[in-house]
Amino acid sequence: MASSYGQTATKSLATGTNSQVLVGRGVNGADFWGDATNKAQIATALSGTFVAATSGTANNLTIVGSGSTFAGANVIYVSKATQATDTRTGLSKYDATRPFATLTAAQTVAVSGDTIMVLPGTYAEYGLGKDGVNWYFMPGSRIAVTANLASEPSRFLFTDGGTGMSFGIYGQGNFTNTAENAETKSAKVGILSTTSSATSVVFNFQDIVCGVNSSAGGAFACAFFADETNTIRIKGSSVTCGSLISSAGSFTNCAGVDYTVTRVVGGGFTSTINVTNDLYPDGVATINIKVLETIGSAAADTFDVSSLYGTVYLTCDLIKNSSLGQCIHPQGTTSVVYVSAKEIISSSNAAVFAAGKLVLQADLITCLGKSAFDSVVYASADTLDSSVISGRIVASDATDDGVQIFAGIALNLRNAVIVAGASALSIAKTYSGSNAIVRVDNVFSNKNVAVDVTQQVGTITISADVQ
Repeated sequence: MASSYGQTATKSLATGTNSQVLVGRGVNGADFWGDATNKAQIATALSGTFVAATSGTANNLTIVGSGSTFAGANVIYVSKATQATDTRTGLSKYDATRPFATLTAAQTVAVSGDTIMVLPGTYAEYGLGKDGVNWYFMPGSRIAVTANLASEPSRFLFTDGGTGMSFGIYGQGNFTNTAENAETKSAKVGILSTTSSATSVVFNFQDIVCGVNSSAGGAFACAFFADETNTIRIKGSSVTCGSLISSAGSFTNCAGVDYTVTRVVGGGFTSTINVTNDLYPDGVATINIKVLETIGSAAADTFDVSSLYGTVYLTCDLIKNSSLGQCIHPQGTTSVVYVSAKEIISSSNAAVFAAGKLVLQADLITCLGKSAFDSVVYASADTLDSSVISGRIVASDATDDGVQIFAGIALNLRNAVIVAGASALSIAKTYSGSNAIVRVDNVFSNKNVAVDVTQQVGTITISADVQ
């Protein structure tokens, strides 16, 4: 009787004994009956969400997302249907047969404990977010803001407005913000912004598109901007950030970040994913992405960590940089970044520029073009004694060394294969000063180690057969 999750089905209901109708079965398997003349009663009878049909016979109901945990008396509906209205005189805000026409009007009357159910359609609204009020976006629902503003400091689809709040955004919504502040060119635009240390947000989505739509000025576009946020949890299918200064995630001073997205693509002057300042107190950022990529002509890094404290975990199938930046760029000298990747590909710059503590395990690290730093893995910091790099490292350009290490810096290589350029070295030192230091365990290469690199622990096996 009930539709599967996320689908929509229409059923003509047969009238039962004493004007009762069998409307379906709940999650516990029990039959549910309702008054055939009372669609509002039937709409909240099941664990699924039932909305009265807009056309057809009086006994038709549309079943939406059966099994949703958000059905019941505290659901406020928003729809693009003709019967939707923000004029509520004589209407309950929970009336499923007369939903709201706009998200803003629904949020205005919502109170803590309410869930706003957004039915399919496109809504051009922003500045949403209310303490204790959750959102559920049905498949086919979208918020799309594309028109530029003459003057406004910033515009995000969802925001805490600097006030601590807790809310969730669930379902399979699609979100687009390509607007720009046309006056100052310095405003932030994006999908979600949280700036209070007391805010906690869960954000689930299907697809996100965010970016500035002109080549002038310097507006900052960020799908997710979290500043002084206690906890932010993000889960979705794809995030695409477009031209100019854009980022798929900028997390500042966060105590906790849980970011799980299938595909993330950035294309601007800022890093695609950027964890900056401090993760406090000793916070943890956990980032899981299938494909993480930076495109465009700017020198933008793909994954940048400049956090001074805390721990960052990145798990990714593919990390790719097709611009002029690095794929991985940890910079915090006291934070630790753990990266597990199947493949890391850089088109022109160093695939890894480790200016902070890094523990990296990658099946394959490749620099396809001549690196700006003559290296696939480039290590630089005051101390890298705790940094460990493992995997297969390939330099495609004939003059590219496999690994370069700053003078006086120590790097650990374990279970690694280094394929250096034809006229290059497996490990070389860069900049003048004392010898670079390498500690190796089960490492093989096709080229020799530079004389000013001290193999403090272990010896690299050199063979022309390594490729």
